[in-house]
Amino acid sequence: MIRHLPLDTKRALSAKRGRTAVGASLMAASCLFAAAPSQGQVAANLSTRDVTETDQARDTLYRFAACVVKARPRMTKEALAVTSQPEANKAFQALVKPECLNGGFLRMDAAAIRGPLYRALYLREFGKDEPGFAALPPEQPSEEDRGYHAFGACVMRVAPDTTRTFVLALPGSSEEHQALAALRPTFEACVTPREQLVFTKVAMDSTLAQALYERAVAVSHGGNLAKAN
Repeated sequence: MIRHLPLDTKRALSAKRGRTAVGASLMAASCLFAAAPSQGQVAANLSTRDVTETDQARDTLYRFAACVVKARPRMTKEALAVTSQPEANKAFQALVKPECLNGGFLRMDAAAIRGPLYRALYLREFGKDEPGFAALPPEQPSEEDRGYHAFGACVMRVAPDTTRTFVLALPGSSEEHQALAALRPTFEACVTPREQLVFTKVAMDSTLAQALYERAVAVSHGGNLAKAN
């Protein structure tokens, strides 16, 4: 079973830590560039698109991640490889490049920035025009492999082009909403009856962006997850 948590800002902020930690972390990061910019600078990376606060915050993190990955791609990959939450937080904080903040400040944990960084790495290494991947039948993970990572890999395996569309779409756009709606049957096919996964859209960003990037890397290295002809 998959539960999609509401994206209401107040609820995301007031929800108990753990289940909605990703959503709460993201809303804290909506203050990403809240400090006054240095003289002569404009905080241009702060999203002002006509979308919800949550989607503005996601959009801002995407812009920040693109700047970080461009400046520090190797450090980004090393940080994403850290599995311990406290150590991951330190690794991601070390990634912060002052020029990417436009004189502002950053408060985040690893959960909020993972998806934007994977997305930025994918765009840097494979680009928006990367050909689609061949769809493959679902593959039930072993008991040990179940969870968010296995779920993301399954969704990418079954609906690769729609997954890619969702990951690369602008937050809050009609393209993103349509891709998310199209993916729902795949979501249900990629969990076992005994599993219960809880998602905010931010957590879905992280899960599917990682799956997209990892599959693209596997294919580029000669993996057996072939692209469509």
